[in-house]
Amino acid sequence: MQCASLMRVAGAVAVLTAAAACSPYVPDSGAEYGAGPMTAVSDTRYRAPVVPAAGPVATQTLGAAPGSDDIAGQTAAVLAGSSVPGPSASPDVSMAGLSDENDFAAVAARESIESDAARLERQRAAFEIVEPTAVPQRSGSGSPNIVTYALDTSRQLGMSQYTRLGVAKSARADRNCARFRSDDRAQTAFLEKGGPRKDPMGLDPDGDGFACGWNPATFRLAVAG
Repeated sequence: MQCASLMRVAGAVAVLTAAAACSPYVPDSGAEYGAGPMTAVSDTRYRAPVVPAAGPVATQTLGAAPGSDDIAGQTAAVLAGSSVPGPSASPDVSMAGLSDENDFAAVAARESIESDAARLERQRAAFEIVEPTAVPQRSGSGSPNIVTYALDTSRQLGMSQYTRLGVAKSARADRNCARFRSDDRAQTAFLEKGGPRKDPMGLDPDGDGFACGWNPATFRLAVAG
């Protein structure tokens, strides 16, 4: 009997040794995973985690009974029982002073063919045509009036009428015209020195009576309207 007991003890030790050899080895800092939070173990072995059985995950909507699928109704019930204020009504915005001309119904309610015709007649009666007035004449100055000169002549720019003598007349005119800030001032100086018949300053090389390309057409068109 004693030998049989010793053999059973030896067999149990062999089984435990074999089971320990099959377990995976983990460092001393390993932790044991169970149903609760992770807890450190003093043994250097790792015990297989307890995995819960697979099955449907139970879900429950806030404020609704388990198993209910009426999400909209559940949400409305939760909002009705909460203290969160719902959307407030839009404030009454006054439309005073704004035009309703783009509102067909509003315009059609107050306008008609007769009222349109009457409004058109009022606008025609208020219409006024402003007649152009004569170009004012400059007075009180001894210098030639280039506006009067432009209106009193009928020649066009470039139409030669007066003889101009000299060599390199165009080059001389370019140099002398560059001294004036505008062609109006050049024409005034040209007339003051005896133009258009005389051209002592060499401002009118082609003899058309207009100095430095001054064009009388601008003043003529202004009067013609």
